[in-house]
Amino acid sequence: MTSSGAAQNVNNQNFGDVTEVEDYIAGDVAYFSSSREQYTVIRNVFVKAEESGGDVQRDDTGRVILYGDGAVPAKGVVLAAKALVGGSLVAIPSDDNLTAANGYYDATIVVDGLADAAGGEGVDVLLGIEGLAFVQPMISTCMTSQCPLGGEMMVASVQI
Repeated sequence: MTSSGAAQNVNNQNFGDVTEVEDYIAGDVAYFSSSREQYTVIRNVFVKAEESGGDVQRDDTGRVILYGDGAVPAKGVVLAAKALVGGSLVAIPSDDNLTAANGYYDATIVVDGLADAAGGEGVDVLLGIEGLAFVQPMISTCMTSQCPLGGEMMVASVQI
């Protein structure tokens, strides 16, 4: 994943089925089960972890600690400048030290705006993702017993 911050949106694009998204985006895609408007997407940030794919650093209240200029406050995350770990503020490395060799990984954070009790998906920390697909069931206006039921999905928004 690049850290250029450029996002390409394909709004209300009907890909027919989810597999067509994989043809559109070269690389790993993370899928979310509702429209894009339900989520806050934070890009160009870093998280600290023992290893890529390992547990990320959290503050004393369980929020994911974000490093770097792209960090913005949102539910379930905290900016490093305000994070307490063990009752003390975390050390903030210089931008030059935000490297995998030092345990900092380029991340995309996706925060579901719905509360967990309402079916929200919480906070996802994604490493090495090239695209996001926000998928929702097709809405049918068919009012007869002849209507098709089941698995049709529409990709309402894709970000690269």
